[in-house]
Amino acid sequence: MHRVRGAVLAMVLGGCGHSEPFGPQASRPEEPFSDAVPVRLTYASGLNTRPAFSEDGRSFVYAFPRPDDLPTDEDHDTCLGALPATGGARRFELCVHAADHRRFRDGIEHGALSADGRLAFVQASGLAGNFTVLRAGLFVAPADSVRGARQVLELRRNPPGGGPIWDYLLDPTWVAPGELIALAARMELRGPNQSKDTLFFGHTVVRIRVDDDPLTWTTVATGMNAGELALDRSTGTIYLLSHRYFDDVNLTVIADTVWQVPLAGGTPVPYFGLPNASSAPVERLFAITAGGGRVLGTRGRVLGGAAVFDVVTLTADAPPASLPLTLPGNPGRLALSPDARVLVAEVFGPGGITLYRSEVP
Repeated sequence: MHRVRGAVLAMVLGGCGHSEPFGPQASRPEEPFSDAVPVRLTYASGLNTRPAFSEDGRSFVYAFPRPDDLPTDEDHDTCLGALPATGGARRFELCVHAADHRRFRDGIEHGALSADGRLAFVQASGLAGNFTVLRAGLFVAPADSVRGARQVLELRRNPPGGGPIWDYLLDPTWVAPGELIALAARMELRGPNQSKDTLFFGHTVVRIRVDDDPLTWTTVATGMNAGELALDRSTGTIYLLSHRYFDDVNLTVIADTVWQVPLAGGTPVPYFGLPNASSAPVERLFAITAGGGRVLGTRGRVLGGAAVFDVVTLTADAPPASLPLTLPGNPGRLALSPDARVLVAEVFGPGGITLYRSEVP
């Protein structure tokens, strides 16, 4: 679970959750299709975050605020839903349903939809009003019957067979029937005493076989302390975004690096890097996505004393190239369709974070 941070860019990095019981709420067509350009996909207030396309590109999953939470509640639960890529009604809605749910900050996020109709997600929990994850697990369910979800792996402990602790799994992504990759991460509480934040540092890219009993996994690559993973299925390349911190107290970032590694495994090598924070203009890279042979990112710059944000194409050994998108606010996390034709972006606004769909030029 993470707070919204940022003088430069408030990036939502997750949500904690209470692990059980849970089940789907009745899905309601709360999010009608709009033919505006770009297309607004979500209309609920609050933080609509972490979009991720299905393997076939026909729909995407995302996290959204629990609909019946009150502004005065301290739990701020996060639910998981799926929308058609073109917009419309939610195909499903998955929230925590426990009698004592207001005592806990419950989160269901990091969803992934497979080509064979399965949903994987991370569910986590912490006490209401607290940003520390107490319990977490990886779950798998049939996408057409999310009540059938089962926990296949308990997190916040060492993985089966040993190795560094898996506090959390970032960006799970299906790569074959019954197999997904994810960024196994450790959790650290950092920042000034009055505003500490839970950060996750990905130490290992792992390939997990969820149908094995017991579950098995292998190492794909070291995680480079990354906070984000993106897979380009067309090239079989994994991209990792990592930040190097100069000041662990105030979380001052001095460099952002995108690494690449083959899906088959290997040693990550640098693909793209932005100047450090002492450069002019100051630049930061906040998010990445990949597909169809392209790598896109969200860039933040300080120009003339003002923060400026855009979506850029990232190419090795070349400056970032800004895309001519007309998003109605600052972009955040991104999801690129497998064919690289459609982009779903978080957009920051007065009411929170909204998802928009754009055709990629």
